[in-house]
Amino acid sequence: MTRVLICVFLLSSWSFVWSQQPYRVVEFTPPEGEILEVGGLDFLPDGRLVCSTRRGQVWIVEGPEGDPKDMRFSLFAEGLQEGLGLEVVDGVIHVLQRAELSRLHDDDGDGRCDRIETVANDWGVSGNYH
Repeated sequence: MTRVLICVFLLSSWSFVWSQQPYRVVEFTPPEGEILEVGGLDFLPDGRLVCSTRRGQVWIVEGPEGDPKDMRFSLFAEGLQEGLGLEVVDGVIHVLQRAELSRLHDDDGDGRCDRIETVANDWGVSGNYH
């Protein structure tokens, strides 16, 4: 009897898993002339997508859940050293660069980074990264 119940449970669970779409893949075109080699992704509290890139940029994408044709990109920060990861904490963008963990601030609310605060940088960096 136990085996029958386990089989029924597994079969019903299996059909549930296959009927669900765990995530949606959306393809979108970056701004003209830009190559987005994304190292980190997260969402701001208002639903905008934030992307850090290997080329040292942080982009904010408006409308990531809608039609890809309606997405708008804005450059939030540039000049970072390889944005290898990104997390939004309490609405503030944190980026892991090669040499430091940074907190990016938009002090005047214009949608551009005004100040980069070092959170941590107590690890060695050399040219031998392989």
